[in-house]
Amino acid sequence: MKAFVIMPFDHNFDDVYANIQASVTTAVPGESITCQRLDEIRGAGRISEDLVEQLRRATICLADLTGNNPNVMWEVGYAIALGKPLLLITQDLRQIPFDIKDLRAIEYDRKSLTKTLRGPLAEAVRATLDKYEVPREATKLEAPRGNGQAIVVTGSMIGDRASCARRVEALLSSQLHRKANWLCGSFGVVDEQVVEYLVAHDENVTVVGYGAYDISAPMLSLVREHRIPFIDAQKEQVPKGIAAPSLRDLFFLGRADLVILFWNGESAGTREMIDWYSRQEKDHVVGYF
Repeated sequence: MKAFVIMPFDHNFDDVYANIQASVTTAVPGESITCQRLDEIRGAGRISEDLVEQLRRATICLADLTGNNPNVMWEVGYAIALGKPLLLITQDLRQIPFDIKDLRAIEYDRKSLTKTLRGPLAEAVRATLDKYEVPREATKLEAPRGNGQAIVVTGSMIGDRASCARRVEALLSSQLHRKANWLCGSFGVVDEQVVEYLVAHDENVTVVGYGAYDISAPMLSLVREHRIPFIDAQKEQVPKGIAAPSLRDLFFLGRADLVILFWNGESAGTREMIDWYSRQEKDHVVGYF
């Protein structure tokens, strides 16, 4: 499980970040939560692409709005667009911009970080993860093992929903009513539209996340309402010795007869998946929307 921290890269905030790390990593007993900022990524590559990828893969995001740093505000907006669980902290609640004043925020005192930040933040993290946790009964259900073809469907996390819905129907309609076992992603516009479409047509659907908390609020509602099985890819057996974008992609690779990827033409993560499945010589189809 990963918490991505959005805050100014300023040594004046080092003690704040240290308290965030101490709070988040120990917030949930028995759960391993890593905490990371963008400046801790050392590998080669474009910073903007690293940022988007870290936001995309984060289980929860935390943002320090102190000073209304423009870069912080942009990252907060992107996290909101992705639908990520987002916790805000600040040294002055009065400075929070009007557009996001309705989001809950923790006000902390630099002179009393343990009392005003570490404790309240740990409580907020626990409450947020409880809200997004997949029901335990859903994770106990195994993926269907029918005689049909196993079809994986996932794609870009953001994009026009109406355009995505039309493309999903156009590509998936020919695959309906074949007793297929559908394995779908758990977060973002494509995954949500795909699962809504398949559930509406009484198809056999299983949702697969990067981890136990990797699920959007709309998808969690679908899982709960329709008792859709959910698989935590981190707890599954996957092919060994293959470099992959994620454990979920390895899980998909081992299970899928066909992979369908819907791409908004911009998402670097989906572009990476397309290239990776091509290198693995896995049968796949790309739908643009």
